[in-house]
Amino acid sequence: MSATTDAIPRFMKYRDGPPGRTADECWEWKGTVANSGYGIIYVGTKKDGRCHTAHRLGYLLAYGSIPEGLVVDHLCRNTLCVNATHLEAVTQAENNRRNPNGMAAKTHCVNGHEYTEDSTYRDPKNSYRQCKICRAEAQARIRAKRKT
Repeated sequence: MSATTDAIPRFMKYRDGPPGRTADECWEWKGTVANSGYGIIYVGTKKDGRCHTAHRLGYLLAYGSIPEGLVVDHLCRNTLCVNATHLEAVTQAENNRRNPNGMAAKTHCVNGHEYTEDSTYRDPKNSYRQCKICRAEAQARIRAKRKT
């Protein structure tokens, strides 16, 4: 995705940045906000336009491109922030690790089993983890259901 010059005025209209704000403060998005909690902006014409998350567009406008295979992470943990100095391109796995409310922060599964190296299944393709006890119980339920 490349940032076009017509996106700049629209982006600037909805970001709460200077004057009066410093570069180290969050510049919150004042435009449309998706259910996910991220700002969104439509860029382009009705025929060839597209919806973008505001923080990704802010990163593009500041740095030119997002390296292949990386996502834009909020260093400030504020999903409405579009201040490019608060944004960093990282792998999805690193973004997941940094999320204080994400899977990496959880120490126990929903059924109370502790996540340890021995008790945790890690999917090799999608980098998610699952409790081995709960996984085995779910597979046993599936096998039992197939028998009946």
